[in-house]
Amino acid sequence: MRVRTYVRKYTLQTEGGGEMWKIEVYPDQGSNWRWRLRAGNGAIVGGSQESFASRANALRAAGAVRDNTGAARLVAAPDPADVLIRALAQAARRSASQKATLADLLRPR
Repeated sequence: MRVRTYVRKYTLQTEGGGEMWKIEVYPDQGSNWRWRLRAGNGAIVGGSQESFASRANALRAAGAVRDNTGAARLVAAPDPADVLIRALAQAARRSASQKATLADLLRPR
């Protein structure tokens, strides 16, 4: 059975007029609908985490993403190693008067 992909005429361009991106709305295996974002080179770079009961709802969600991404800020998640180092340093400062081992510092309180 061939699956049809419905491509909505949403296109995204970089500020310099770079490659065009498109949002596709397609039926998933469970007879629901999803959307995905394709780069100009055809690579899938994003998509819906949930499925939608109707094509219209998937289109509405894709349109909301398109409309709101221009105002989005790029925020990097903290590096887990940095988080651990900061937590260890903080715990070491708290227990500077005591002799604490690394295991003591890592133990949850």
